[in-house]
Amino acid sequence: MKKALFALVDCRNSLGRRRGGIREQSFEGIPPKMFLGSRRTVHQSRIDRTRLSNGNKREYNFVFKLLNFRFAMNKHLIAALTCALTLGYAGVTLAVPDTITIQQVDGLTWQDYPGLPGIKFVVMADNPREAGPYTIRAKFSPGTMSRPHWHPEARYVTVLKGTWWAGVGEIFDRDNTTPVPTGGFAIHTAGKVHYDGAKDEEVIVQISGIGPSATNLVNPEPEAR
Repeated sequence: MKKALFALVDCRNSLGRRRGGIREQSFEGIPPKMFLGSRRTVHQSRIDRTRLSNGNKREYNFVFKLLNFRFAMNKHLIAALTCALTLGYAGVTLAVPDTITIQQVDGLTWQDYPGLPGIKFVVMADNPREAGPYTIRAKFSPGTMSRPHWHPEARYVTVLKGTWWAGVGEIFDRDNTTPVPTGGFAIHTAGKVHYDGAKDEEVIVQISGIGPSATNLVNPEPEAR
């Protein structure tokens, strides 16, 4: 950056010397008698060179002031980013209007999932009960599984922690489930009956869909086998 600015100043000065018909190096080692027939004397040429030198100082001073201003702005930017990261690690939700909203894990408030005992959830974005896209997370304690149910909307599930077990059909069968390990992905088709949950460890999944969302149990008190 500095080299580019200095090169620009040298280029401007060089053009100015050419337009004035003066080149500083052209006077080195040349006897004064060669300038007798010229409109400019050696003394005048030296004055012109002094003026050009002063002009260079003004140009370089401007460049250094510009660089100092940019450095000061960078210090303020670094301070602001440091403050933002500190707040983020403290579990504070950070928001920049129309740009990004960050919600830290430590600041999540889990609630009981309606109609599904032993399962908790937290809303990550928007409202599942309203029309439009939403994202929630569900937490299953070890050994907790939902009973057969269905949703009016398609649901897109990503496993964030543990192994999530998923089954289909109106008859609950813990052993007839498919394991989906951490990082796995599944889609619940709208209106199709299924059940899912955890076996030997805690499981957390992230679910996205287009609301309004609902959970409809097939049988509030099914018989498990």
